[in-house]
Amino acid sequence: FLKRAGTTIAFTTIVLWALLSFPKPPEGSPVSAVNYSVAGRIANTIEPAFRPIGFNRDIVLALIPAMAAREVAVAALGTVYAIDTAGDKD
Repeated sequence: FLKRAGTTIAFTTIVLWALLSFPKPPEGSPVSAVNYSVAGRIANTIEPAFRPIGFNRDIVLALIPAMAAREVAVAALGTVYAIDTAGDKD
């Protein structure tokens, strides 16, 4: 179980990190890195469908890779918050 679940979690977390990290927003842009990324654009498109049940963009971003395994949702939220707060060095 650990080998199979660990592989799935690691793979989906790396893919999500890549989708959240690229492309980088232009220097000095007021747009957050998550909103500018490929994954952020996908989540912003899907988020209005989940808004009536109280889900925001971050939860929607975690739900997408969680389709592979429910354990991935926690890793996905951690990745989203890490990317989102990386630009807040002020």
